[in-house]
Amino acid sequence: MEKNYFEVIYDEILKNEKISKLKTEKKSDDSFKILNGSVTYEISYGEKEKKVTLKVVSNETKEERVISSWLLDNQNATQKDAKLIAEDFADSIVGKAKTAAIIQTKKKDSSGNNNSGLFFANRMATFFPELKENIQDEKETYESFREVTFAKNFILPAIKNYIKTETNKSKLNKLGKTLSELYKTSGLNIRSIITMAILNGLDEESSKFSEFLSNELKSAWEHAKKYKGKKVKPEKVKKPSLFIKAMKAQQQ
Repeated sequence: MEKNYFEVIYDEILKNEKISKLKTEKKSDDSFKILNGSVTYEISYGEKEKKVTLKVVSNETKEERVISSWLLDNQNATQKDAKLIAEDFADSIVGKAKTAAIIQTKKKDSSGNNNSGLFFANRMATFFPELKENIQDEKETYESFREVTFAKNFILPAIKNYIKTETNKSKLNKLGKTLSELYKTSGLNIRSIITMAILNGLDEESSKFSEFLSNELKSAWEHAKKYKGKKVKPEKVKKPSLFIKAMKAQQQ
């Protein structure tokens, strides 16, 4: 019988001493709420998207914002994955971040880009658990997730070190496959981050990693190399950035 890891997440979150003191409402087998003062936290699982999401809703204005989301496939997930997600959600609910600050931020745009960078970072945290603390600090410090800055400062160094020290090719292949799948299924921003902020950030010693990437991603990386060394900060620029221009050029 297939294990329901959403139930594991539910149980693990309620084990948190602070959360156990809050009122919890379980709506169904794939969603529940936690009431915390003027806001309500909603945790839900989408079977079609295979994604579990935490959002906060203002009880007064009904304004809502997605705080965190993780990939969760019951067929391939592990107990460790579920516990990692539960720990992230619990920290987001009872951590040092002010709930008012969570609500009083710009709504994500219709493309969902404000949350896509966080989803990508969370996905990488399944490979590199040490990123979890950095992700939490980022969420608590800034109004919106600085996806490019975070990728360069934290994800890139983790991948560099992994490629240089990991001798098990099956593990390297797993990382390459994950990046390839994320590139294939993500929007323009995340595709740009993968090719330009991460792959372009690898040194010559790490370039051998290309053998573990899909042909589609390898081709995109080759095209992106002409932009290597360019200093761009798309999260601070309103007009089309070099990241976006590069990705549009790849698709021509």
